[in-house]
Amino acid sequence: MIRELWEHRVNGIILAGGGFDQQTFKSELGGLVKQLTRSGVVVVSLGERGISIPVFSVDNEAVAMLLARRSVELGHTEIGISTGPSNSHVTPQRLRGFKKVFSAAGIRSTIVHTTFGILGGVEAAEKLLAANPKITMIIANADTLAVGIVQGLAARGIHVPDDISVMSAGNTIYAEICTPRLVTADICLAQCCEAAVNYIHEAIAGGRPTVPKPPVPKLIDGESVRMAESRRMRAM
Repeated sequence: MIRELWEHRVNGIILAGGGFDQQTFKSELGGLVKQLTRSGVVVVSLGERGISIPVFSVDNEAVAMLLARRSVELGHTEIGISTGPSNSHVTPQRLRGFKKVFSAAGIRSTIVHTTFGILGGVEAAEKLLAANPKITMIIANADTLAVGIVQGLAARGIHVPDDISVMSAGNTIYAEICTPRLVTADICLAQCCEAAVNYIHEAIAGGRPTVPKPPVPKLIDGESVRMAESRRMRAM
């Protein structure tokens, strides 16, 4: 796809999306990007890819810590995490954030890797329940994963949030159309996209653009979580 854009003589390319094996193809992508930049094409990314180009993204560790803290605040101790592909650069960043919060709270989470997307979420729900049937909270690394998790749980007669709470990251349209509406972390994608476009525009115009500080993620409320049962009983 990048080579096809190059053939169309574009002046700038934004690398978006991360649902592929980034580790295996890191060297090939890095070499291609070097060719592009040498030819005068400005290349930036909306996520870390392990290559030396400007990155416009939230702090993914901070995103995970935000979701983990809400889980702890609600009293959940049996928590599952659906990370997406293990070879995505975002995955270890998010896992560091989750582990920081959960380790401090004395919580040992259950972690599974699947592909991104709704079908990946259905698979994640199955794997998490098989690994720990006591789970009361599932955190997904993408809204599409969470939608699949909700569907996978429903197929088993498990209701969200009455039986299991579900949270995700993305703040996309999938979070809004999901039933129940997802609690999701806003990863400020629109803001990052705008900053990336402005960077390319300024670079093409001959300026010396800089990458702004990462935007601060925030939690968007929904109806997909509730207080853990033990905490609810104490509050009544």
